[in-house]
Amino acid sequence: PHYLAKARHFVDPDWCPGDFFLSSANPHLVFYSLVGPLTHVIPFSTVAWIGRVLSLLLLASGWVALVTRLVPGRWAAWHATCLFLLMAAAGNLSGEWVVGGFESKVFAYGFLLWSAASAIDGRRRAGIFCGLAICFHPIVGGWGFAAAILARLASILPRSRVDNLAAATPQASRHHRFTGVALLLLCAAPGLIPALGMLGQASPEADAVQVFSRLGHH
Repeated sequence: PHYLAKARHFVDPDWCPGDFFLSSANPHLVFYSLVGPLTHVIPFSTVAWIGRVLSLLLLASGWVALVTRLVPGRWAAWHATCLFLLMAAAGNLSGEWVVGGFESKVFAYGFLLWSAASAIDGRRRAGIFCGLAICFHPIVGGWGFAAAILARLASILPRSRVDNLAAATPQASRHHRFTGVALLLLCAAPGLIPALGMLGQASPEADAVQVFSRLGHH
């Protein structure tokens, strides 16, 4: 409800004017821009169902694409899904932020999964998918990009005898990698630039409330 209300207020400021939360900054500008027009013409519940179907389809397809490249077997993706959901439910690993609701994080995780699968294949579209993840959610996408850099650094270290996956991964040329990074920045820009523009605008007191109180469940 927070995301959808924010999206509605973004395209129609006269809806619930003066609300403190709805009038606050918009860190997920791309999500609000895409979803806001829908909330203006159809009921919130319908928008939520449409969004859940689309975002979970992206998440599920990306999950299958990645798992099938990492683990052999026809049912590997299904077993991995059951294991992940069990861990998220039993360990309270913020699973509701990945599977369940309709928000920009679900799209970001879906694009990250597709980015990882494409990177294993040595495709430049890995940069496009990672850029879209950053565009939808700069924090989720940004940490995904950081993890990709760490994976790349690990791949150039001396390989062990069991590191068959890294050895089998196609090695891209310097021009290929440069193009992938350029595509990443291009796709990330619509969401990343507005988010970076908000840095440093809040007061230290507001930052403390946000990090230590509001986000305590993290």
